[in-house]
Amino acid sequence: MTPTNGLQIPPPSNWQDFETLCCELWAAIWKDPYTMKNGRLGQAQHGIDIFGRPKEQVSWAGVQCKGKDAYSYERLTEVELLAEVEKAKLFEPKLAQFLIATTGPKDAKLEERARVITQELQKQGLFSVDVFGWADIVNLLNRHLDVLERYYPEFTSTKSLVRGQDEIKEMQRAILHRLGYADAYGPSNPEPGTLVGPMPDHNSLFIGRERLLNEIDSRLGLPMKLPCVLAGMPGVGKTSIAAEYVYRHLNRWRTVWWIRAESDRTLADDYVNLARARYLR
Repeated sequence: MTPTNGLQIPPPSNWQDFETLCCELWAAIWKDPYTMKNGRLGQAQHGIDIFGRPKEQVSWAGVQCKGKDAYSYERLTEVELLAEVEKAKLFEPKLAQFLIATTGPKDAKLEERARVITQELQKQGLFSVDVFGWADIVNLLNRHLDVLERYYPEFTSTKSLVRGQDEIKEMQRAILHRLGYADAYGPSNPEPGTLVGPMPDHNSLFIGRERLLNEIDSRLGLPMKLPCVLAGMPGVGKTSIAAEYVYRHLNRWRTVWWIRAESDRTLADDYVNLARARYLR
């Protein structure tokens, strides 16, 4: 089992699964097998969805799970943060630590507000407050690979990745066979020389994302040639990052071909064009 190397992985598809993921994750972080969800839907929870005792301490910690962005198309606000803190004050026994976990993006202003609130509350003998965005949660998952494996096996299991790669190849063969190109894959060791197919225009103004580009490169450079997946909501820059990586490393690969997956038709067309260019000349 290997970590995700920082590649972007999506949050669970619904808030119930997100809450369950958080429960298992913080049980692992706290090393408390008795970490559990607080009551059931409809019961008063005082802002706490998950509670436990970190590392066998006497004091209690609680987590409020806020499904944002993909679930509600909203972000956690300062008003919500303050409201949840007030609710958490009513939880019994008293908390020593209060965390808000959200599927939304990191927010420096909210994190700063949480630190200020923590200072004020601890003067009163109350709990600390921390806010975890989805990127923070992914980082925590990378430290607890057993939880990551259960929820994202496609990002951690070499066997799953290889199996998925084989399934993609079989799908490609089936499409090409239906279109009359039964031998489109050609020899197992094609002649050297870089073949470059149609590509998105190179953005000469592309800046940043160096860490992610390096992580992609480290993954694709592995001897086992694992596939690399960029996942995320529309507009976050997946296409731009992929294109930038390709343009930087064109000379490294024998074949570079951009496959459009908008529909079955574009998928089949691009595979056929690849077969013609590479093997059917």
